[in-house]
Amino acid sequence: MAHVADAPHDPILRLDVDAHRVLVAVVGEIDLDTAVDLRRALLDAVTATSRRVVLDLSRLTWIDSFGLGLLVTARRRLRSTGGDLVIWRPSRKAAAILELSGVDLAIPVLPASVLDPFTDVADTAPPSGATGSLGSA
Repeated sequence: MAHVADAPHDPILRLDVDAHRVLVAVVGEIDLDTAVDLRRALLDAVTATSRRVVLDLSRLTWIDSFGLGLLVTARRRLRSTGGDLVIWRPSRKAAAILELSGVDLAIPVLPASVLDPFTDVADTAPPSGATGSLGSA
């Protein structure tokens, strides 16, 4: 089942792989104005008993601190219910932002070489004690 956000400028495409796995693709920018769409997709995934949510950031061009905070919060909520959130194949710009902000320490980042983000990586826990700069978001 696929869900495409309602307005034509919405940057979120949510693809349900099955009852326990959700792929959320982000296109364009995530900032204060567009983060509501990302928040809605992530909250839907968190409340849908998903065990694994994969964020495909291959077409993300920008994400601000508000969007980064949403990612960290969504992962924390998923992990508290036995699920997980991972970032998959971020664009160069997205990878640089994740690294600069420290979010790559709080959320596992899978490169494009991982062909199936649902089965290719067994343990996605960040390094022990790592929280990144937004770990308390």
